[in-house]
Amino acid sequence: MPAYAGIVHAASGDKVVVAPGRYKESLVMRDGVSVLGAGWRTTIIDATIHTGSVVTFDRTRLDPVLSGFTITGGSGDQRSEVGGVPVTIGGGILILNSSPIIRDNMITGNVLDDGYCLGAGIYIDAQAGDHPTIENNFIMGNLALSGTLEGTGRGGAIHATVKNGGATIRGNRIEGNRAHEGGGVIVDNMANASVTIERNTLRSNEAAHGAGLWLSDSDDSTTAVINNLFAGNHSEAAAATGGGIRAKAV
Repeated sequence: MPAYAGIVHAASGDKVVVAPGRYKESLVMRDGVSVLGAGWRTTIIDATIHTGSVVTFDRTRLDPVLSGFTITGGSGDQRSEVGGVPVTIGGGILILNSSPIIRDNMITGNVLDDGYCLGAGIYIDAQAGDHPTIENNFIMGNLALSGTLEGTGRGGAIHATVKNGGATIRGNRIEGNRAHEGGGVIVDNMANASVTIERNTLRSNEAAHGAGLWLSDSDDSTTAVINNLFAGNHSEAAAATGGGIRAKAV
């Protein structure tokens, strides 16, 4: 049975267990329903033949778990426009006003290249009461670089916008992702938001600004960066800034 069929028939509190295989589909998660693969080496959600994000969480606040998958082939959702130009978000996983636990997955080969591109691997928009957790994943080889707007694209692996909420990014290997800003991770905190980034490896990511990690905190927000390894993050741009970390507070 495809994973989406299990989700459709599940109720809050259920766990959908998915057998090994390559599933050419995209998933919209339900509140309180966890979806568990047999392991990322053998259980693959491949959205190459579809448009949009591979997995979407939209107002799922009862801590659903997504674990044990390779998430690949995402091209992101176009949720808005700026001056007639599309804003494309969340290639692999799209998290909107939700508190999922994303654990033990491989998130790779997701590409955003149209308009304003945000979060090729994972895009997070966390508001008051939301606290997504991203832990123990491999997030590798994702691309957020616009082919239509030169010098744009943010968050090769993860783009997190947090307002009056929180997020935890812990124990992940974030390697070989590319963007214009925040090749590995970009965090934009505002209005008393709190994000913790701990025990991750950020290696060989590329961006003109903040190749490993790009941070912005405003309005009494905080980002705690604890016991992470940064290595080999870089840029080919002539005026590049922040090979490992670029941070600002407003």
